[in-house]
Amino acid sequence: MNEPNLDGIEKIRGEHKEENSSENFLVRVGDKSIARYSNVLVRRGFEDITKVSTPIKEVKIGEQIWMAENLNVEHYRNGDPIPEVSDPNEWAKLTMGAWCYYDNDPENGKIYGKFYNWYAVNDPRGLAPEGWHIPTEAEFYKLQEAVSNDGNALKALGQGNDYDFGAGAGTNTSGFSALLLGLRFCDGDFFLLGYRGDFWTATELGTYEACLMYLFKGSNIISYSNSVKKCGLTIRCVKGEDCALQGTSDIHKTIELNPDDAEAYCNRGDTKYYFQDYGGAIQDYNKAIELNPNDALTYYSRGNAKGKLGDHRGAIQDYNKAIELNPNHAEAYYMRGHAKSDLEDYRGAIQDYNKAIELNPNDSYVYNNRGNVKGKLEDHRGAIQDYNKAIELDPNIGWVYGNRGNAKNELEDYGGAIQDCNKAIELNPNDANAYNNRGNAKHNLKDHKGSIQDCTKAIELDSNHAEAYYHRGLAKQDLGDNAGACLDWSKAGELGEVRAYELIKKYCS
Repeated sequence: MNEPNLDGIEKIRGEHKEENSSENFLVRVGDKSIARYSNVLVRRGFEDITKVSTPIKEVKIGEQIWMAENLNVEHYRNGDPIPEVSDPNEWAKLTMGAWCYYDNDPENGKIYGKFYNWYAVNDPRGLAPEGWHIPTEAEFYKLQEAVSNDGNALKALGQGNDYDFGAGAGTNTSGFSALLLGLRFCDGDFFLLGYRGDFWTATELGTYEACLMYLFKGSNIISYSNSVKKCGLTIRCVKGEDCALQGTSDIHKTIELNPDDAEAYCNRGDTKYYFQDYGGAIQDYNKAIELNPNDALTYYSRGNAKGKLGDHRGAIQDYNKAIELNPNHAEAYYMRGHAKSDLEDYRGAIQDYNKAIELNPNDSYVYNNRGNVKGKLEDHRGAIQDYNKAIELDPNIGWVYGNRGNAKNELEDYGGAIQDCNKAIELNPNDANAYNNRGNAKHNLKDHKGSIQDCTKAIELDSNHAEAYYHRGLAKQDLGDNAGACLDWSKAGELGEVRAYELIKKYCS
């Protein structure tokens, strides 16, 4: 096993994109001492006593090795049976792991494998066979990159062909051999066989939902969404140890020898956070706070994990406590500002960003986020001033140029917007927001074909980019393609762009 390198975790700054937003908000993992991390991971705390009875079909795609068939096990890795639940009423009541066949027909299992709810995915007894794990959403992104965003390359031959449009047919050039098997809904009903193929990820989204990757008929797009944990979906595993549920060797030994060591629980929580096991991280932070209720960093870390799960109010409570214990904790003000922005308390967010800048005036990320919030309040000139400062401090963050381009769009400086978006794309060719914003500027300059090209690129990079569909629809309408415009606006509305519905009423009835 290649051990993941955790050096410099406190320096990692991830990109957080608001849903249906043209701005990029920047979020950090934290500012903890690197001594709180270790590079050596331990094996999981249970023995694997079951083996897969038949060899697993596998395929190497990019740098990953994936199962080339759906998971089809009836026991957890420790040997405990996973219950089969066929009755729809019983399925709807489940709060623990279970599996079923599609339509409860064992013959389907020979071809399709089994459908599992997410409670089975997250069960500590282990669902994946020895040497495999359930992939996180981030690992599916790596798969998507390896096939150049081509969902047809993941589908089995002929799967997903739409004979009306002649699109979406699987080529299986990757060897992934995905089947469009539909799903079992949370009420126990089965549907969408032949239309969608949904795969669970190990990434949790709060108490009731988790992330999934899906492919669908008539399109080569690879999409991501969320579903309630009660739903039954298929599963593909990726080879390697399940880092999300591991601690480090030193942490493991420390907790075994001294179960009252708060710092050890913090360390394990930090590692779980890094591997996107936010619920598990919160459990460890809870224990650390129980043992030591006066550590500002632990409250701060728990706030970050709560924010990842969408519990922004809970995150703010933890940041409040961190600031109470350490009034000079610039990161806590920064992250509290981000949480307030997510709750649309923009003025409160600006106050927190102001304090973070007072404590650390050389942080480009804070200026970027304050600029975004000023934009929400229609202060686009103030936003540009903040983006200018962020670029002065760090001229190599592409997102900030894209954000400044968006602000210039709002001020009708379309040429300036295009220049900034060009720079953003130069620094990060995969920035969907920059393509969308440049497409919007080109549309405003009557370059409708150029606008369509940029918006199409944005959609290739992010198939759920509502604004890109909206803007592409505008450009298509101006070129006389009203039918194409209506299709794009319909998709934009489906993804949450409410402005699209007014155009649909006006032009598509």
